[in-house]
Amino acid sequence: MLGLTVIAVVAIVFLAVQYLLPDNLTDRPTLEATSSDTSEDKVVPQLQTETIIAGLDHPWDLVFLPDKQLLFSERKGSISVLRDQKAFQLIKIADVYNRGEGGLMGLALDPKFRENKFIYTCFNSAKDPADFSKGPTDIRVVRWKVNDAVTSLQDRKDIITGMPSNATGRHSGCRIEFGPDGYLWVGTGDAAVASNPQDPKSLGGKILRVDREGVAAPGNLGNFF
Repeated sequence: MLGLTVIAVVAIVFLAVQYLLPDNLTDRPTLEATSSDTSEDKVVPQLQTETIIAGLDHPWDLVFLPDKQLLFSERKGSISVLRDQKAFQLIKIADVYNRGEGGLMGLALDPKFRENKFIYTCFNSAKDPADFSKGPTDIRVVRWKVNDAVTSLQDRKDIITGMPSNATGRHSGCRIEFGPDGYLWVGTGDAAVASNPQDPKSLGGKILRVDREGVAAPGNLGNFF
């Protein structure tokens, strides 16, 4: 009897499904059938490229100043401004540790740049800039002030230190950008150590959110550890 009951239930479900579904599933409108686009309507955008400066060594990040001057970084540690189709170096950061995936990485412009002239960098820092064999100290975020003539960077302040750095440069990460909340957001790499992202006491494999002084923003998860 149990077997017959099961068969009967299955039969009822099958009939119900058949009743609720359309006679032919292919009768349902598809994306292709309902789309008004045809192959003739699709226009492939034509892109034009123009080299504005050549000969750079791993250009990595860039920002535009309010006056439209372009600042850009190269992984070995230089930051330059593009002016009249020529690059003028503002600084060569002495302690940038350039190995593998590491070096000078993130570059960000302060949203209040007109007032404070601040820019921010993120890089692997060498224990001894004269001897890379001693390895990196860490990855850090450094704030700089651009002088009025945009010819140099001054007033260095290391606002975040202690992010893990692998001697080979692996998984260095570190991208920085100001969010709409006015805080600096920092995406960090895990330094090729699998436990770093899960370790609340490690700055590796995280997204950090800090103010201009490197102080954790209110509401950060890390504030509760």
